[in-house]
Amino acid sequence: MKFSETVASNCRYSEYLSPLLENHEVLAEDSLDDYQGCVNILTRDNDRNYYITEYSYGSCSGCDEWESLSDNEVKEAMQRSQAKLNEDEFDHFLSSLGESHWLHLYKSSQPTVVSGWFATT
Repeated sequence: MKFSETVASNCRYSEYLSPLLENHEVLAEDSLDDYQGCVNILTRDNDRNYYITEYSYGSCSGCDEWESLSDNEVKEAMQRSQAKLNEDEFDHFLSSLGESHWLHLYKSSQPTVVSGWFATT
């Protein structure tokens, strides 16, 4: 799935996230698009690096720490909200999850996982 097909693409600040995820495949997502919301998205780039992006936003400066930031500061905060993992790091991440929210999302969105590699069906 492409980023443009996700709930996250309609969330606040998605205009800053979209360029960061250009040419990424979306592997799992749990985002909420409302006047307050959150983005939780797992993607993979063409070099087989994995990116976990998580942030939340609010409807006012009292509940949205990014609202008072400049465009450049939001872009920097967005980049800091991402974790980039190579394949070995991602395999380790998956094996360390236990029964976490991310593992549930990943398993529910992937038909098969073989030794940490994605199997296509």
